[in-house]
Amino acid sequence: MTKYFPAALGIGAMLLASTASATAARSAMESASVKAATDCVAAAALNNSDIITLYQENRLREVTNWVVLRSSACNNPLNAMRLLHDQIYGPGTGQMFVHGDYLQDLPRAVGERIKVEVLRRMVQKSNQIRDANAAPVGVPPTPTPSTATRLDLNIIGNTVAVPPSLSPPSVGGIMLPVPPAPLLISRGTELKVVQVSAFGTLNMREKPTNESRVVEFIPPNGEGIISLGETHGQWVFVQYDRAKGWVERQFVMPILSDGGRM
Repeated sequence: MTKYFPAALGIGAMLLASTASATAARSAMESASVKAATDCVAAAALNNSDIITLYQENRLREVTNWVVLRSSACNNPLNAMRLLHDQIYGPGTGQMFVHGDYLQDLPRAVGERIKVEVLRRMVQKSNQIRDANAAPVGVPPTPTPSTATRLDLNIIGNTVAVPPSLSPPSVGGIMLPVPPAPLLISRGTELKVVQVSAFGTLNMREKPTNESRVVEFIPPNGEGIISLGETHGQWVFVQYDRAKGWVERQFVMPILSDGGRM
């Protein structure tokens, strides 16, 4: 029997090597799928208009949970990761992994990926504030033909000629720009999100300030945003889904019915 022992050892070694090779291949595929999904979530997080604040206040979990659980921005890589996990560890394990260990560690992984870009944006914002504070006082901005001769009402995309009696004020013969007339939003008006990228979100806040807690993330194609009739400066109090809170006026616009009337 001893003469067969070396052959048995050789076969065993081959089986072990084959198993180790298959395990390594599965591990590499799993790592690649996790990386692809996390890279996508990090890119989507950077599209959030408040990512600097969320990063500074260690609140990345708010945006990572939204991207994974409520947004469709990263559906493809997340589904691929889940399905691969099912193939390796058994049916149903993929969803448990995504909603469990993966989601738990995601803010840390995303934070590492976006750190450099967030710091770059912080420096850029600081420089912009510094330059604005250093601008000469009393020098009127150079008018453009559109602001010097017409008043953009910014209501339904039309421009209205300014009568001579309502011409913009001038300093030293130089016409000054006139800001757009704000559009009043009455209670019950249905709103839509504007000026938010396809992978971004509109943050609904508890109070009308950028420092207030985010109570809901509204997707760029979100529907059913209803004005509750209250405003505070540039903020509008709205309801979306079951949440109520404040959104910045510049990111919402009334939905106009046929004929251009609200």
